[in-house]
Amino acid sequence: MAATKTKTKKLSAITHPHFGCTVGGAYSVAAIKGAVPIANCGPGCMYKQYFHLSFLNGFQGSTGAGGGNIPSANVGENDIVFGGAKKLDALIQSTLALYDGDLFVVLTGCSGELVGDDVGSVVRKYQEAGYPVVAAETGGFKGTNLDGHEIVVKAIIDQYVGDYKGEKKQGLVNLWFETPYFNTNWRGDYLELVRILRAAGLQVNVLFGPQSGGAKEWKKIPKAQFNLVVSP
Repeated sequence: MAATKTKTKKLSAITHPHFGCTVGGAYSVAAIKGAVPIANCGPGCMYKQYFHLSFLNGFQGSTGAGGGNIPSANVGENDIVFGGAKKLDALIQSTLALYDGDLFVVLTGCSGELVGDDVGSVVRKYQEAGYPVVAAETGGFKGTNLDGHEIVVKAIIDQYVGDYKGEKKQGLVNLWFETPYFNTNWRGDYLELVRILRAAGLQVNVLFGPQSGGAKEWKKIPKAQFNLVVSP
């Protein structure tokens, strides 16, 4: 009896989430309404993240501050030798002038972290001047975009959200769900889960995606009674 040949089918983007490197956390920023990522990395880094996490991952499209529109320092040889702090400073200034954003997150790539650019001190100057700018150390060698997502979330909470001493709001929960752009259908998953939670009578702090109110929702994180983490 002849052996039966089996054909191997390629997995589609729908069943196979895509990984980027740590600086792919820029897309967690892009998934927040009114938030603008600023990349302190080499030329091409942001385009590669776009192709990995959006274009080749179900073609999820681009937002106003995503895709090919992410401001980047395009760190080159001169910046590696002499440091890129001044170039980053100029980039932040121009981004604040050009983008009407509620929150700006500066993400560092491999090159800036390897040469030791003090991104924190550059960003601190803008924070002290009252600008909503956050620094996240997301050197690509630290891991995947899932690691970048965690670093970005922590940076925003520590540097932008701040402390809250008041009372908790009755029935308000923070929704911590899928990493944006990792799974092709993440937006739809958020829509359905938020629908279920609201139907159950809860008020939901939606931090990413189309259901979110944007950066202002992050300010309400400390007011919630509960953090709801939906994850395997």
